Amino acid sequence: MVVAYEGKEQQGKRRALKHRRVAAGLVSGQEVWEEASAHFAHTWDLSALDKVNIGGDGAKWVEIGKDYFTHATFQLDPFHLRRNITRALGSDSQAVSKLATAIDQGGSLQQVQAILATAGKKAKGPKLKRIRDLERYVSNNWEGIQAANVGASLGAIEGQNRHILCARMKHRGGCRWGGEKGSDYMARLLTHQAEGTLESLAQQDYHLHSGFNEIVDQLGEQKKAC
Repeated sequence: MVVAYEGKEQQGKRRALKHRRVAAGLVSGQEVWEEASAHFAHTWDLSALDKVNIGGDGAKWVEIGKDYFTHATFQLDPFHLRRNITRALGSDSQAVSKLATAIDQGGSLQQVQAILATAGKKAKGPKLKRIRDLERYVSNNWEGIQAANVGASLGAIEGQNRHILCARMKHRGGCRWGGEKGSDYMARLLTHQAEGTLESLAQQDYHLHSGFNEIVDQLGEQKKAC
């Protein structure tokens, strides 16, 4: 899933994404970015954008997005970085503190690697493997970590993914979506629901399956209940 927005704005007690647009489907990384960029072009003149910040967990398919937008920069999501640090270092509060300080205050990759090397000397077995995995993760995403330190605050994708897709597709006991094809269709329907275009989609295309209106009604009721 790819979520695009112009920024965050205060709506009562919560901050909401401004002009949110969503694209999702069970397709390859390249395909989802092709679909997403085409969809977003209906809202924004992509050629006129002077800055695009792309946030993600370090997965390669996310960084592919830089190829579809001018002046795009990848930022590693701080949530995933913190989670990986916690998993690797656990109760070693001294190493966690040194690592956080080095990252937050613009330390070098060599400093970070030295901190992890020291922590690794005190570990063995599974913990040592987690520390080495963290060192690779940080090294592979160092540019994204630095960009996140100076770029716009992102970190919206986890909540959006949970709210738009997971609540419907993962946490509904007994649901079946007809394999990958059915899951792909459901993901696309849920993006229309998120954008408020689900009902108009059903009205515009009278060739859709007769059960579609029932799905629209069900999703609408679930949205009211959330």
